[in-house]
Amino acid sequence: SAQAMAQASECGQKRGTKSAALDEITWKKLNDIYEDVGEELYDEAYEKLSRMYQRMRGEYEKAVVAQGLAQVEWARENYEEALKYFETAVELDALPDLQHFSLMYQIAQLYYMNERYDEALDRLALWMCKVPPEKVTAEAYMLQASIYAQEEDWANVVKAVDTAISMSDDPKEGWYQLKLASHYELEQFPKAAQALAIMIQKW
Repeated sequence: SAQAMAQASECGQKRGTKSAALDEITWKKLNDIYEDVGEELYDEAYEKLSRMYQRMRGEYEKAVVAQGLAQVEWARENYEEALKYFETAVELDALPDLQHFSLMYQIAQLYYMNERYDEALDRLALWMCKVPPEKVTAEAYMLQASIYAQEEDWANVVKAVDTAISMSDDPKEGWYQLKLASHYELEQFPKAAQALAIMIQKW
């Protein structure tokens, strides 16, 4: 599809981002803020990050602080604001590759929560092709399966769920429930029966 071609094209693109580092004062301030986060003092952390963000001039520094704001807003369950800050951190295009593309996973989750399923699949596909393979977990494939299920793309649901199950030593009952439902939707009744037999044996 055109969407898959766009993903493949972006997946192969190299970024021209130069390496950057925070100055010592900014680094110490962020460490202090993340101590607040560790103690679940999210309001205090947000206020400090907001003041920092307004003072930042360099794109790298702004991207780092935007990422921090996104994480704090996620913790406060302000998901719309979290998405806005994650998108800002990506749009600044200043973070190192691993940090930059790791944000795609959170963005995919938030798009999914906002019923923006095509965009969620796109961001998740980009994350999967850009991060080290060991970072791509069974749970990531279950997120992919859940998004496909919302689009009623049952064949891709099965593919993603089967991948997740093969990667996990302890697959969840809900994974098999989704697998069973997908085989049923595809009228793959022998495979549905196999899935059900495993569920009866395990649970």
